[in-house]
Amino acid sequence: MRAIHLSDFHISKENLSELKNYILNPLINDLKDLHSQKEIDFIFFTGDLIDKGGASFESIAEAFNAFEVEVIDYITSELGIPKERFIINPGNHDILRTADDSIQELGLKLYFKDLNAINDFMKNKEQYSNSTKRIHAYNKFEEELYKNSLNTNINYFETVHKYTIGGCKIGIASLNSSWRCYDNEDSGNLLISEKQIMDSVGMIEDCDVKVALIHHPIKDLSTVEQKLIKSRLNSSFDLLLFGHVHNTDTYQFSDMTGTSINSVSPSAWTENRYNTDYEYLNGYVLIDYEYANCCTFTYRCYSNIKNAFITNTQLGMEEGKSFFSCPNKTALESFKKKEKIIQRLDAVYTETVNEHLLTYNTDTIAPKKLNDLFVMPKIVQKNEDFVEEDVSKVSDKNFSMQDICKSKENIMLVGVKEAGKTILLDKIMIEYLNNFSFYEKIPVYLDFEEINGSSIDTLIARFTTTSIREIRDETFNINDIVLLIDNIQFENKHSSSLNKLTRFILNNSNVRIITTCTSNGEGELPLSAIGNSILEHFCITYIKQFNTKDIQTLMSKWFIDRSEVTSKKEHLDKVISTFNALNIPRTPLAVSMFLWIIEKQENYSPVNNAQMLENFLERLFSKSDTYEVYSADFTYKNKESLLTDIAFEMYSNKKIRYRLSYGELRDYIEQNLKEKMFDFDADIILTHFLNKGIFTCEMEESIKYVRFKFSCFFQFYLMKSIDCNQEFKDYILTDRNYLNFIDELDYYTGLKMNQLELVEKIVNNMNEDYKDLKKKVTHLGIDTFFETKHTIVSKLTTEKVEGITLELKKNDDYYETKDRELENHTSRNIEVKPDSLNPVQQLERNWVLAAKMLKNSEEIRKKDFKVNALNDIVLCATLFATLYKVFLTKQRNENKEQYMSDEQNVVVYKLLPLIHQVILTQTIGTGKLLVALENIIENEQFHNKSELEQFTYVFLYADLKGKNKFSYIDQLLSRHKMSYLKDMVFFKVLEYYNRFDISTNEETKFKNYIGDLTVSKNPSSNPKINQKKKASIITKVEKEKIKQKLLVTT
Repeated sequence: MRAIHLSDFHISKENLSELKNYILNPLINDLKDLHSQKEIDFIFFTGDLIDKGGASFESIAEAFNAFEVEVIDYITSELGIPKERFIINPGNHDILRTADDSIQELGLKLYFKDLNAINDFMKNKEQYSNSTKRIHAYNKFEEELYKNSLNTNINYFETVHKYTIGGCKIGIASLNSSWRCYDNEDSGNLLISEKQIMDSVGMIEDCDVKVALIHHPIKDLSTVEQKLIKSRLNSSFDLLLFGHVHNTDTYQFSDMTGTSINSVSPSAWTENRYNTDYEYLNGYVLIDYEYANCCTFTYRCYSNIKNAFITNTQLGMEEGKSFFSCPNKTALESFKKKEKIIQRLDAVYTETVNEHLLTYNTDTIAPKKLNDLFVMPKIVQKNEDFVEEDVSKVSDKNFSMQDICKSKENIMLVGVKEAGKTILLDKIMIEYLNNFSFYEKIPVYLDFEEINGSSIDTLIARFTTTSIREIRDETFNINDIVLLIDNIQFENKHSSSLNKLTRFILNNSNVRIITTCTSNGEGELPLSAIGNSILEHFCITYIKQFNTKDIQTLMSKWFIDRSEVTSKKEHLDKVISTFNALNIPRTPLAVSMFLWIIEKQENYSPVNNAQMLENFLERLFSKSDTYEVYSADFTYKNKESLLTDIAFEMYSNKKIRYRLSYGELRDYIEQNLKEKMFDFDADIILTHFLNKGIFTCEMEESIKYVRFKFSCFFQFYLMKSIDCNQEFKDYILTDRNYLNFIDELDYYTGLKMNQLELVEKIVNNMNEDYKDLKKKVTHLGIDTFFETKHTIVSKLTTEKVEGITLELKKNDDYYETKDRELENHTSRNIEVKPDSLNPVQQLERNWVLAAKMLKNSEEIRKKDFKVNALNDIVLCATLFATLYKVFLTKQRNENKEQYMSDEQNVVVYKLLPLIHQVILTQTIGTGKLLVALENIIENEQFHNKSELEQFTYVFLYADLKGKNKFSYIDQLLSRHKMSYLKDMVFFKVLEYYNRFDISTNEETKFKNYIGDLTVSKNPSSNPKINQKKKASIITKVEKEKIKQKLLVTT
């Protein structure tokens, strides 16, 4: 079947001449050409034949007569097709609104309150005829138009046409969606009625292809029947044609009732012929429907320049065309099978994911459901955009939830510990389950560690409750799934799982994969991932920590019934200032924990992350609540002791995610209580821990397992064993075993802030482990690894400043200021600790652990200890950054083409010193180290350090808002010799300048830095030219900032 889909001509008496010259004549020429290639069987016209009820004519009847003569007769006679094959449908402009009484209309609006009322009305001919006089003129015109047709059956609302084309029976229903149109508030009040559809379907039940014409989109219908009508249309018709909206759209819709192809035709009226918006150009849609095969839609548009219709190449999948498989029984059966899997998953996992929330089963006022509490973090892909030649800017491409779910690429979501990666995967799964008709994908969740023990096919079959045979004989189409893999890891011990996953990707190129990965620093891959070939198959994205608006959104959701909290900025100020001062990671879990505590204790302010976690756990168990389980005898300290023992028992067993079967754990608790001579019920205690959200359950092969709900809970209680289990403490401190316990030792020193002997041991061992690398690197010179021949700033001109300027978002001053404050500071899955670490992992963990422990060591008073430790840590961190650069250089040299194809590699390669400095600030940054930093920077030996170290110290100090920052930056700029450092300083001062929270004096100082950095220091350069260039660049950045401020205020 070949058909032309037209709509919305809106003819009036004044535009008949223009209509013929600029619409109909070009249209006829276009249709004749198409008709000569393949005969056109039908012209479908989806409403608004005339304009405003024929107001420009003597009567509405005259208007319809003009449409018949000028349009229908002209087109059908020129093409030589029967007039009855021009199928019309009524639009809101084709009715006489004044024909019905306004009071009666108001009564009908109130009457149509439910489906029963609509059905009763549609059964009463006298009633509907007397109250819908507005459509009588259209009905009369339609009856006259088709009075000689043997293929047409006209009823009061719907009209049905039946034809046989090429041996295929075609059934066409023209459904009236305009009979409820009355005023300017039609949308949301319109009705079609179930009866109209079912009566039509009854007359075309034996047809091979069923087509429905409807003027209005489904979203304009009353919510009373919208869902039902959508379902009825989708289950009853293969092709749905719409008008009204004056733009073009085509899509396939599937749900458990069936599959249909939906086409929306643009308008073709004279008042629109000068429009240049490609989506709203005058035009039509050519439909080639091949039964049980393919349906092709070609989009034609009017060219005002050529006075002709041409292909609209800006629409469609390719060259102005879209292609869809025609709905058939086999496809429907396949879809229903997938729908059943979706329903099973929805029934199980929609509630299960709620259990992963911190709020679940706790006595908080916050919502307990993921959809009610989830805040989408910022997901970015780093890109390098070239402004000109070697001058480039780094920008972030943001990903929305729909971007992630619709993307055809595999996506890796990289984030720091507790960044909400698993909860994000939960939300992605719910997005797929709730919108299956849109995405048509079945989400399958896998833990990466599970891949080691089973084939991926088996894991898919297990999750979807489908037999492995169905997958392997392709009864179940594996291309219908999207794999959600949590916590991919790249260490050598996981090489087998990585190889298995790589083979799966190569053998199943149409299966999309979304995976998460844990990094040590925001915006970087773990070093173990660099050079791994599996990265070629993924688009690498990074999960950003919460910004001010994210935190406020979470607060609004958390305190949804307490507007006095969410409406006052001082409450948000308190959260921001706390995370700012303590450098607590701005992860969803940390922010949620803090909100949970201040809900209970409004004036609470933690000292560090460990003490905040301890406070949370104490309050979770309501430390002094007499209603706690066994509260009189089994106290909070007893529970803490038992949980500490359980954590150690789980650690000792070393099972996946440190879990134990329910029976094993119950038996352990029972034995533990027995040894302590307590007469408590182990089942009650275990149930209590589960109800409190300390533990969570998971099923695998009919076995119920229990583990700590969050890795931080497990690490906190395992940390408690350090003081009460001497054997465990000795093990940790033997050799380098402590490198497997970074988080535990971070919590330990966070609670005990004067562990001099322990911190000294860690720092000394770090120095020992870095001794060889230090010797090799310092012999060559740290700065030589980062030096570059061409700097960005040396190529900057006034015109390029706008391109290189950091992008600022439209936001108000308050949020911008708070975000800048946060930027200065900075899962449910629990990874089993590896038996051994490779040398690179040891080096990385050495400096990270030492930095975290020094940050916590507020109470240590030993002279020069903090200065010396800070010196050692910054040096080792810098050496590690050098090693990272060596790895990147090696990868670049081995496969330059592949390396350069990944923009993020290029970005990290160029900006590694800047990234290194930011990560160091996030790891060690605290205002309580400012004095130590001043001692280091002001020491006479400071200039002997590498320029990268000097840069790191000065801008760590500046990030912490030290009072001498300008003096130190001046000194750095006066003595630096390395070209690369100029770029790094430029990026830092440009970022500082673009803040809205700096003083006028600070703004002036940063402007001067920007100007000085962009002019040549070569003695032979012309001072006048340099001064002119500096002035012009400063003027440009000033204008850019003023422009951003104007954007903010508007």
